[in-house]
Amino acid sequence: MAGELSLLAERREHGKVALPADLVSALTISYAESPAIAAAAESIEASKEQLRNRKSGYQPRVDLRLRSEYGNDLDRVTGESTDSRAEIDGRQRSVAA
Repeated sequence: MAGELSLLAERREHGKVALPADLVSALTISYAESPAIAAAAESIEASKEQLRNRKSGYQPRVDLRLRSEYGNDLDRVTGESTDSRAEIDGRQRSVAA
């Protein structure tokens, strides 16, 4: 960002607009000044994120649940009780051919 600002400052020196020195400078200035290019770049990033989200539905999913309970006088029976559970749930979404 700082490099982009210095390029813009160099171009606007003395109220004149100078041509960029090289292709990289020209592209950097274009990206910084063009709303259309900025909107297109954001659109591309949004499309990539949508694609990642769609692909994630076909990835294996593993859920792990742990639970532990401790209590006194459960079911009107005097004493202590402890209940511990561990569950692993694995799923794979299949693709119809």
